Amino acid sequence: MTARTARPLLTALALATFLTACATYRMDAAEHLAEEELAVLTMSFPRLLPEIFVTHIDCVSPGFTSPKSFQLAPGWRAITLQGNPDLGMAPDPKTYLVQLLPGRAYTYLPDPNNSTNTWLLAFVDDAADRRIQAGVMPAGMNLLTGARPNPEACELVAELNRTGARELPDWVRR
Repeated sequence: MTARTARPLLTALALATFLTACATYRMDAAEHLAEEELAVLTMSFPRLLPEIFVTHIDCVSPGFTSPKSFQLAPGWRAITLQGNPDLGMAPDPKTYLVQLLPGRAYTYLPDPNNSTNTWLLAFVDDAADRRIQAGVMPAGMNLLTGARPNPEACELVAELNRTGARELPDWVRR
């Protein structure tokens, strides 16, 4: 491959990366929902490569993209996030358990008490301009595949949705 043929290939790759980073992920369970029935979660990080990124929603990976917006079915969700060590964040994956309402928009942003070594997030209901309740469970880490959500977190949100629970159990860390 010559420099003349490599440049268009690299440009196309950079453009594809940029477009997928701006894309919106829609979870399978939300495919049949109208726009006003969705819960939308948006990252607050302005960079193409964020400091903290979503790796799984309800133990399902959104794929190899890094979307800034997630269209989700309302209800309890287990959202696994990982820090980006290339940007100085500890990988330190965590799974957040949050209840999202239909037709609402939410933003996840760094907690004011953050440090790069022990990052935490706040989930904010954009319309009410206030934090929502979020539980935190540890997630595992694999050097090859990255964050690995704890299946117990996904089982818990399935149970919370099945029973119509409005609060997290007391044993979940907040």
